[in-house]
Amino acid sequence: SIGLSFQNPGGSSPYFLLTYAVNQVNLVERVYLTSTGQHFGRRRWWFTCPCCGRRCGRMYLAEPNYKPACRLCHNLRYISAQEAHQYESGSIWGLVRAPNLATRAEVIQQKMAKCRRWSKRYERLLDRYLKLYPALARLIRQTSTTD
Repeated sequence: SIGLSFQNPGGSSPYFLLTYAVNQVNLVERVYLTSTGQHFGRRRWWFTCPCCGRRCGRMYLAEPNYKPACRLCHNLRYISAQEAHQYESGSIWGLVRAPNLATRAEVIQQKMAKCRRWSKRYERLLDRYLKLYPALARLIRQTSTTD
């Protein structure tokens, strides 16, 4: 179970008191908040990472220590960053997910047909398509040599 309570002492910065249990051990952690000024006098609130001290919008409880920290401290990566290299090894997953690559290329082609030829968007889509094309060509070569 996880409990969360907001504490706002008068002299210091506000914080969340996070109570949770890991392997039958109850843990209590403080996650401090900081704010930045925005337009029209508004404020944006951020968590302060207990490990590195940087501002972040989200905190994570990840293995092995289950301490609240940011993505960088827990060494977490976005799936999209991992997908960029998944077709380079020639593994079976490249063959299983090949239709996904082809449909992505088709979607990009359809978007390119809708925009003006020399616009910035067209150039961005063309770059994206040309990055996908070598991966498709490699995948076709790999499957044809295994047949």
